Amino acid sequence: MIRTEINVRIQARLPPPTRWPVRLSLRLIIPILRREEETKVKELKPEHHVAIHYLSQPKKGGLTMEKIAQECGVTRKTVYEWKKDDLFNRELKKQIIRNTIDRLPEVNDAMASAAIEDRNAAAAKLIYQMNELLSDSLHVETSEKKDEGADIDHLRELAKKYADEDAE
Repeated sequence: MIRTEINVRIQARLPPPTRWPVRLSLRLIIPILRREEETKVKELKPEHHVAIHYLSQPKKGGLTMEKIAQECGVTRKTVYEWKKDDLFNRELKKQIIRNTIDRLPEVNDAMASAAIEDRNAAAAKLIYQMNELLSDSLHVETSEKKDEGADIDHLRELAKKYADEDAE
């Protein structure tokens, strides 16, 4: 209970209360502070890249988290902690994109087939949006004429001219 309260206050960067319900020793607080410092990845090391390599593969390259941790030379818990880190996640997402970018034409082809064969409207809409043939907004162009009176006068002249021609 107390340890949870300490963690919440540390993560929220709140000052400690003026009075704790029980007396806390530094023996309890210092490991928590150290653990927080350890979870922040400042730069990616080779073991991070090994983990990213396997985690970016489909089905984690056929390995369990335990095996990935062994390949990196760390514990399974450490790999899970890395997965919570922003820098690690950004690099993992970049690697996933690099791994899948070559298959995008196949994905587009499969979506087109699904749109046609299965009459899948959502797939068709997505294909049109990807090719910029469909947008979410409606753009209407209007042309405003500043001198509409001139057009009316011109029409009256034409009407009078045709009326005079019919009268002749």
